Amino acid sequence: MASWVASRLGAEQKRDAGLLGKAELTNRLQVQAALHQWEGELRRANAAGTQEAFDLLRGQFRALADQREATQKTAAAALEAAFDFMEQAFAESQEMVVFVTELTVNPASHQFLTENGCERYFKYNKDLLLDHRKAALQFGYSWQSTSKGLSSH
Repeated sequence: MASWVASRLGAEQKRDAGLLGKAELTNRLQVQAALHQWEGELRRANAAGTQEAFDLLRGQFRALADQREATQKTAAAALEAAFDFMEQAFAESQEMVVFVTELTVNPASHQFLTENGCERYFKYNKDLLLDHRKAALQFGYSWQSTSKGLSSH
């Protein structure tokens, strides 16, 4: 118990010193709370041996992993529904560009996409990159053509 309190205080001190961002602090505090809960369950179970304790913790971890997997599936379904809506409402317009760009620059969605993927996000993101490169090449070509025309006068 004392180690959990000390660990929690350490995380909060790092936050106060500006060494931890809000998301990192939240993550650390959630992990510490889960570990504290598991410690309490081990004490209440009064596990006689190492194998009993391990089995109890394995069950707790499996429940947490199942919860995470369900949450990931829910988020993936919501992302697919968002793409359905965007395609039906806006097709490949500027709104889709803004949507995909926001998914890319938002740290939470970027992490989710990195860990879980999304075919349509990668398709639109690739198309946006190609469009951006094409525009840059066209701009570079037109700028070079203009500057050559100006220098010949």
